[in-house]
Order: sequence, then structure tokens, then C-alpha cells
Amino acid sequence: MKRLITSAVVVLVCAFSVIAEAKDVKVCIEVDIRTLNSEQKPTAEIQPPPEEATKEGALKDMSVNEILKKIRRVKKSEESYRYPFPPKSYLKRMLEHYITHEHGFSAVNESCTQTLRVELYPLDSGWTVFARYSGFQQEEKIDRVFYAEFPRAAKRLVTALIYNLRIEDTIDRLSVLKADSLENIETIKGTHHFVAAVGSAFRFALPGLDTAVAPDSPVEKQFRLLTPVALQFGYRGSFRKWCLDAFTRLSFGVGKKAQRNNTLGGHVDHTADLAMGLNFLWYSDASGFNSFYSGTGASFDLSWYDVVEPAKPSKQYSDAEGETLFGAGLTVNVILGYEFMRTSRVRPFAQMEFNLPAYVFDTENNAGEIEAWIPGVTIMAGVMF
Repeated sequence: MKRLITSAVVVLVCAFSVIAEAKDVKVCIEVDIRTLNSEQKPTAEIQPPPEEATKEGALKDMSVNEILKKIRRVKKSEESYRYPFPPKSYLKRMLEHYITHEHGFSAVNESCTQTLRVELYPLDSGWTVFARYSGFQQEEKIDRVFYAEFPRAAKRLVTALIYNLRIEDTIDRLSVLKADSLENIETIKGTHHFVAAVGSAFRFALPGLDTAVAPDSPVEKQFRLLTPVALQFGYRGSFRKWCLDAFTRLSFGVGKKAQRNNTLGGHVDHTADLAMGLNFLWYSDASGFNSFYSGTGASFDLSWYDVVEPAKPSKQYSDAEGETLFGAGLTVNVILGYEFMRTSRVRPFAQMEFNLPAYVFDTENNAGEIEAWIPGVTIMAGVMF
């Protein structure tokens, strides 16, 4: 009985092995090292240096150019001997290893159902690798692979190709290649400019500011349009279609109520603003001579307002009699603009901003108070150089 059970188990194991083997995808692997004349003659394994180039007297009756060409061929052949195994055979063996270790796949030399083709293009150091798998007709590329990286490269190529993934998605801590390092990626240097601009702003105090309607009457909250002038300096870096704009802006109020016109005090006037911000812009025509641009950004704004103090009983009025209210917060900016003469070193531009504070100006002192949301529109004209 025991022998019968053992025989049955062996038969079942063999049957499952046959079924599993029958279900395996059989993959043939082809590796080729490409050269300038590889289309006329397939590249074979690396051969030792030509004997005639090492014999004494072999350089007799040869021109200087012929001697130099032969020396280059000899050096190229000798360089191959720094590898313990031929690169072509070594990479192929690694691919076979990782194909076989994937469930449902096996590497074979004939009678295959799919093919994995790899081409190595020699560089000054290492190779550029192109690999294609017939199962998905997908091709992946590694910009530069060194001989010592063949095991890691083979593992990632197999995983990417047979599971229809991108080579970038197969990276893990044990399979990082030098080509994955950012040091091999060129960056866009862009153009860098100093910016100077002047303009004016329109501020809308909502629901209003304390306003004197008559010299001897109490203040009333009224809507007022504030129109400070602005002076801006900053940096603008252009990177193809995108632009980084860092700026500092000073704004100065242009109107002030005298104490004799507000003897009871409390009238509020805008004095000045200081803003420091960063905007991200996008050019609609990055290669054009002129281009519209738009974008968004944010700035930190510090604002101060002046409040008229009540006049003294002696009626000695003074324009200096006033107290200051400070407020600060984050403002979101939406930008529209047009840049001229973008091929020259000096570039004029015109710009309009919508300034939307993310805070309510809410402050007070003994003379008066401000409780308002103050959005605005800023129009600037400037030059980049």
C-alpha cells in the first residue's frame, strides 16, 4: 500500500511538472554588439589583436596614416581584455538567468515562442542598450551601462519587457544604475534678468474705510478707491516656456486728509506698502519675438495706514498729528502680461496683476480702526536686462 501511494505521488509530481513546463513561455535571447559595419558583418565575440600588428617589421613600407589606423585597431582590441568575460556572452547569460527565474518563463536556444533582442552600442565608456521583447513589441533603452552593471541591468530589462513596464518603473534599492543618477541629466540653464518697473495700483477697500465727510462731523465708513504708485525691482529667469519671477515692490499713497478737515479725527489714509513675492509664469509663444504670458504666485505684504487724530481745543492744526495702523498677510496674485523684443538683451514688458489678499485687514488704535478686505489691481510697465 505504501509503495502504491509513493508511486502515485511521483506520478502526480511528474504530471504537474510536465503541465508547468508546457505552460512556460519559451524565450530565445539574442545579444549583439553593434559597430559601424555591423550591417554588413555581424559582430562576433571579441578577438585578440591581429598577429601582424605585433610582429617585428610589420610596420615597414607603411604610411604614417596606415600606421596610426593600425595602432588604433590594436588599442581597441586590447581594451577589450579589461573584461574577465566577453560582454556579449556575459550579458546574454545574465538575461537567461533572470528569464528562467521568472514564474512561467524559461530561456531556451530553440523552439521558442517569444524573442528578447538586445543591442549594445559602444560608447567611450560603457554601452547604450536597446532591448525589445516580441510578446509586447515594446522597446526599452538605457542610456549608459557599464560592464559591472550587467547583472542589475539584465534584471531590470527582463522585468520591464516581459511584464510590459517602463524601465524607470523597475528600479529598487538593489538595482540602481549610474544612468539613474541625476548627475547624468542635463538641465535647462535659461536666461536670467534684472527687472525694474513702475506702475500704479487700484485698491478696493470692502466694505469701506472710515472717511471724514465734513470738517466737524464724525467719520463714516465709505467705499474708497485707493491709487498708490508702485516701484518694483526683482529677478526674472526664463526657462523655455516657463518663467520664475521674484520681486520686491514699494507702493506709496498719494492722498492724505489734513487735520483741519477732520477735527474730530478718525479719517484713514493709505500711507505705503512693502511686498516681497514669487510668481510662476507661462509663455504662450516661448520661441516668439513677442509673447503673452500668464501665471500665478503669492507675496507677503506689509501695509500701513495713517489715522487723523482729533484736533486740540486750541485749534492748532498739524499735518503731523496722526497715528499709524499696521497690517500684514499673504496675497495671491494672478498675472497677465506681454513681453517685447525677446531676442534682445533688453526686454520691455507690460503687466497687469489681480491681487487677492488671503486675510482681512483688522487693526485699531486710540485714533481709529480699519476692518476691511482690500483686493486690488496693479498695472506695471518695466524692462528686463
